[in-house]
Amino acid sequence: MKAEEIITEAADTIVSCTADATMLPPKPDVSIIDYFVTGNPIYMSIITLLLMAILLAAWKAPAWVKETGLIALAASILMSVIGFFQIFDTIELFGECSFRVLCGGFQVAMLPMIYGICVYIISLIIRIIQKPKL
Repeated sequence: MKAEEIITEAADTIVSCTADATMLPPKPDVSIIDYFVTGNPIYMSIITLLLMAILLAAWKAPAWVKETGLIALAASILMSVIGFFQIFDTIELFGECSFRVLCGGFQVAMLPMIYGICVYIISLIIRIIQKPKL
């Protein structure tokens, strides 16, 4: 087979596969509260408490702002790793799963990490604002 024939055959295959694909419905509007509940309310509440601790530390103990932010980041990474462990444990238990279900599990497991990174960025911004001016 020539290279041109291989390319033509591959292009025909791609066109036929995309023609058979079904359109997914648009994702409904999702609020912040939905993300909070989806990302495990206990995990997200712990990170929220650490955010409140950062805001309190900014007022009472400025030296603790960065460290509290690091605790929030480390806790969120731990929570995401626990979520990934649960995903893999479920796949091991049931055998196979579809790609869409796997992606949904990854999305849910990543929510605490995204929230924890945002809290850490807030702690860094507060720390930068509180630094003495030169």
